[in-house]
Amino acid sequence: MEKNIQEIIKKIRALIAGGKLKKALEEALEAFPGDNEIIILSSRYNKLQRNVGIGVVSNPDNNLEYNNIISALLNKTDEIEKDNSNIHPMDSNKQKADVTPLVSNQANINGDRNTVIQENKGIININSQDEKGFHETAIEFMQTRHFDKAETYLTKAINANPNYAPAYADRGMVRLKLEKPRDAIRDYETAVSLDPNSFKALHPLGVLYILDENIDKGCDCLKRAMEQGHHESEELYNEYCENQHNENHDTRK
Repeated sequence: MEKNIQEIIKKIRALIAGGKLKKALEEALEAFPGDNEIIILSSRYNKLQRNVGIGVVSNPDNNLEYNNIISALLNKTDEIEKDNSNIHPMDSNKQKADVTPLVSNQANINGDRNTVIQENKGIININSQDEKGFHETAIEFMQTRHFDKAETYLTKAINANPNYAPAYADRGMVRLKLEKPRDAIRDYETAVSLDPNSFKALHPLGVLYILDENIDKGCDCLKRAMEQGHHESEELYNEYCENQHNENHDTRK
C-alpha cells in the first residue's frame, strides 16, 4: 500500500516529539534513502551515541548536538513537505510499476534505433547503441524512478565505453537508490578516477565515506566538490568537517 508523504512526515515528527529520535531517523532513511542530509544526520546521531558510550563528550555537548540533530531533521521534514512533488517515498507503488515493451511495426526486433517502450507515465525511446545513447535511455528511466532499468542501461553504456565517467556517476546514484551502497561507492570512485572534477560523483562519494566512518576521505571529497561550486557540499563540509576538525584540535589539546 502506498504511503502518503504527509503521513510519513507526521510519523517522523510524532517520533521526535515522543523522544524517539533514533526511530525517527530510521523512518526517514527508509522513506528517503537517497537524501544526503538525512544520511548525514543519521551518521551524526550514531557518532554521538558512540561518543556518549565511551565518555568522549560531556552532557552539555551531548544535549547540544542531540538538539541540533532534532532541529535539522524537523527542518528537513518542512523542506520535504514544501517540495513533495519531487520526492517520493521508497515504498511507493509507482516505483514498482513494471515496464511493458511494445515494439512498433517498423522496429527491428534485434534492436532498431527507434524501438519504443511504452511506460505507464509516458514514452521512453531506446536510443542509439553507443554509450551516450544508452546513457540517455537510462536517464529516461531514472526520471520515472525505474532504477533497476536505469542500472541495466547504464551498465550497457559502461560496457560500450569503460572510460565514460558520467555513466559511472549516474550508476552510483542509481545503485544508492537500489540500496547497494558498496557498489555505489565503487562506481563513484571510478567516476572520480576518470574525471577528478566530477562533482556529481564527488559529493555523494564524500557523504558515503563519512557514513562509512572514513572521515578524512569524505571531507576531502566534499571539499573538492565545494571547489567545483557545489553549494550543498559546502554546507555539509562547513557543518560536519569543520566541526570534526575542531573536535580533533580540542582532543590534541
